[in-house]
Amino acid sequence: MRSYGVQFYRETERLSAAVPVQFVAGKDLEDIDFHLPSRYAAPLRGRVRLPAEAAEDAQVQITVSAQEAPGVAQQISRTASKPDYAFTMELLPGPYLVAARLVDSGQEYQAVERIELPAGGREISLQLERGIELSGRVEMEGGGAGAPFRVTATPREALNRGAVVAEVKPDGSFTLPDMMPGAWEVSVDPIPAEGYVKGMWLGRDDVLNGEMVLAANNRATLRIVVSMRGGIVTGKVTTSGATPRLGRAFVLLAPADKLAQNAVEYADDAGHFEFEGVRPGRYRIYAFEEMDPQAVGDPGFLKPFEQSSETLEVPEGGRVTKDVPLIPANAPAAPRN
Repeated sequence: MRSYGVQFYRETERLSAAVPVQFVAGKDLEDIDFHLPSRYAAPLRGRVRLPAEAAEDAQVQITVSAQEAPGVAQQISRTASKPDYAFTMELLPGPYLVAARLVDSGQEYQAVERIELPAGGREISLQLERGIELSGRVEMEGGGAGAPFRVTATPREALNRGAVVAEVKPDGSFTLPDMMPGAWEVSVDPIPAEGYVKGMWLGRDDVLNGEMVLAANNRATLRIVVSMRGGIVTGKVTTSGATPRLGRAFVLLAPADKLAQNAVEYADDAGHFEFEGVRPGRYRIYAFEEMDPQAVGDPGFLKPFEQSSETLEVPEGGRVTKDVPLIPANAPAAPRN
């Protein structure tokens, strides 16, 4: 059977190999052509292995999701059942995420595997694992009463599964139930205005800068430290004679490392701004007359404007004042290297 898949510019089926298209004000783009080929589907055959305690008539949900095709409906589901819990799907060759899920007597089981499906097809075996309870503690540093924190764990690879949420008790302890083996992103909120998440460890592993990977036999606890000694960054947006209008500018604070996220504040009518609870580290700060909010997390958007930014170092518990020149709405971006 032949069918059409997804294609990115320029003539590639992989998002990682796609060529970005840059739009320039007042200039037309031409010859953005697509030549979509048809390809033969390949068989994906698999078998699910159930835990010994599962019911004999259990129904397992199999979900296969195409990778490198965000926003495209490339997800297929099947049900696997006795006697052999086998499944077969016809898919276009490429990368996929395969997940098996079973809910039996209130207990959840899951298996997740990333695969590359070749043109000749492939066979896989999925071992269902039961969820585990992950216990942990939130600690406060630098004063302040314990806030009513909430810890949220969001699966990176598990399909058909939402976030796991736990309320933190007055003594700082919490328990995340039914956590499946695999990669998770963990967050804690609400963080007080003057605070920031200083550290996060699963046992001895630092999981703050990235994802937390749980093993099926995990016995480690999760420790989260919230510091109340975040930095403060204040300043004023300045204008030149060529840009007399100020208004409420967008001020963006971009970290030099991955531990902190870009933050945006509005300057007041006089151009003053203030950021609280800033994680210690090096930053660049920008002031835009106009800015697309969707561009906040895109480092490629900021790169051409670095020459119009200011750099600063924020110490723990410190206060930094920095004036920032306004980047006009019609300012041309510096060419990218």
